[in-house]
Amino acid sequence: MSQKTTGLARIQPTGSPRNKVVLILLADYAPANSNICKEVSQHQLAFEAEITDRTLRTCIGELINKNFISVENLTNNKGLNSTNIIRLKFRLK
Repeated sequence: MSQKTTGLARIQPTGSPRNKVVLILLADYAPANSNICKEVSQHQLAFEAEITDRTLRTCIGELINKNFISVENLTNNKGLNSTNIIRLKFRLK
């Protein structure tokens, strides 16, 4: 976690309080000097934000549409989704 990344997330105009909370939580999971969050499940994020899994997916979609994050779906050797890599797209200065 980087306080700088979390601080930058806090000042982004996300359009809703729940989107802001999700963006801040994602920033909390990004290692220092990195914009990649991959060590947290959607279920864990929803739990920490005190929202449902479905609401979390809606927030993630809104954050993608507003260009705050991007999501890369990775698959395992059987072609099944294994994990998502979420990239924060705001500038890490």
